Amino acid sequence: MCIRDRYYFTAEVTIRYKKPIISNEKYEVVAKLTNAARKLYTAEASIIDDAGEVAAKATGKYIVREDIEPSDYY
Repeated sequence: MCIRDRYYFTAEVTIRYKKPIISNEKYEVVAKLTNAARKLYTAEASIIDDAGEVAAKATGKYIVREDIEPSDYY
């Protein structure tokens, strides 16, 4: 993923499903950055259904790669 001309690569993702995710249903995704170290960022997110119930929760760790130029991929 590229944000603000910096590339972030997924180091780890954990998803915990609380209930089935049904295709063609509407969900809201809420995410926040929980830690921003120099080279490793951590985020968490929730998928919320129309009833306001959490259908899934996830955490992820992302490595910042400053040695890659955005133009290398475009």
